[in-house]
Amino acid sequence: MEHSTEKLRKLMALAKRNPSTAEAEAAALAAQRLALRAGLRPESGQLEEQETVREITTRASDRLPWWSRRLAVIIAGNFACEALLRKADGRQSIAFIGVGDTPDAACFSYVELTHAHGAARRSFGRGKAATAAQNDFTQGFLSGVESLLQDQAASEALVVQTPASVRDYVNGHRPVASRTIRIHSAFDDKAWSKGFTEGQRAGRKPGRLPAKTMKEEE
Repeated sequence: MEHSTEKLRKLMALAKRNPSTAEAEAAALAAQRLALRAGLRPESGQLEEQETVREITTRASDRLPWWSRRLAVIIAGNFACEALLRKADGRQSIAFIGVGDTPDAACFSYVELTHAHGAARRSFGRGKAATAAQNDFTQGFLSGVESLLQDQAASEALVVQTPASVRDYVNGHRPVASRTIRIHSAFDDKAWSKGFTEGQRAGRKPGRLPAKTMKEEE
């Protein structure tokens, strides 16, 4: 049986850079399964308390949009990681903190979902009214992604518990990326529902990986 670390590397190498929403979410689901299963102790079903805490950082940007910071928190929380907001030389990035393969898997999923969401968000056009509707769509999208990851963890008995060593590391490296950011909203239920549906699309095919990639061996 192929080791979970190698499976994750193949998934990351073969994923498309501009995936559809469904492909990105399917990749995130696969990464979550692989990373969390790799760290489980067979006899107890609990995550290994590994000594080495690792940090994977995204490419720096002039300014991260509010939704990308909130997405980072959602992903980290469902990959047994923590997300920190890094600022250096006037630029921002997200650091995923975890043990084993969890930070790699979290960062990979964050990048894939960021690409997919950005394309969907742009379809709303430009202008103040469009931006407000975009924000409602995005809040729905984030809720859908969070629900998707939580549902998988519950249905497959994946243990999403951040190790104490990771929490100790994070306590000395604030600030964390935040999910409590104020935004301009249109209070558009239709846009929110559309976003939530987009965030749940991969749930219809929970075993599906991006097209033409490897299949996970059970």
